[in-house]
Amino acid sequence: MKPMFRVVLTPICALLLAGLAQAQEPPKPPAPRDAVKKILDLTDQQVQQLIDLRQANGEKVRGLRTQMRDLEKQRRDLLQSSNPDPAQVGALVLQLRSLQQQVQAAQMSYRDGALAILTETQKQKVAQIQEALRLAPQAGPLAAFGLLEGPGPGGPSPGGMMMRRFQGGPHFKMPLLPPPPGPGGTTP
Repeated sequence: MKPMFRVVLTPICALLLAGLAQAQEPPKPPAPRDAVKKILDLTDQQVQQLIDLRQANGEKVRGLRTQMRDLEKQRRDLLQSSNPDPAQVGALVLQLRSLQQQVQAAQMSYRDGALAILTETQKQKVAQIQEALRLAPQAGPLAAFGLLEGPGPGGPSPGGMMMRRFQGGPHFKMPLLPPPPGPGGTTP
């Protein structure tokens, strides 16, 4: 009777474990395009304009980065030579700096172009999220002291894991209260 019990129980356990593993998988996040569309309530036309702008910017930046890699290789090779010419090294460094500035300018141009596609309401929402990012590092200590609430129903409690991510991930530890005073009322 024992072998029959094992034969029946083993597949059932396997099915239960597979079901539990499947149930514990986190839902896949939406694609960035879909998330941005939902967050900002973009039209299909706005989404397509942003995609086109992003692709054009990506091509431009990739070309600049390719030039930067080539110049960096030339600089390394020159420095490894037996008698590097300081003027050539300096010229390569200046060319690299110029390309870095062009990458930064391309990124700023892209951002300006992307914002120009948005309505005023959408731009305001982007500005609010930008401000939230600026303030995010301050959230961890406030949450650790229970001064902030979680994101809403079903979300983490004050000082929960969500706020710890702002300050270095799940291993972030911060005392909730200062250490007790030592002998004589002094803090150790």
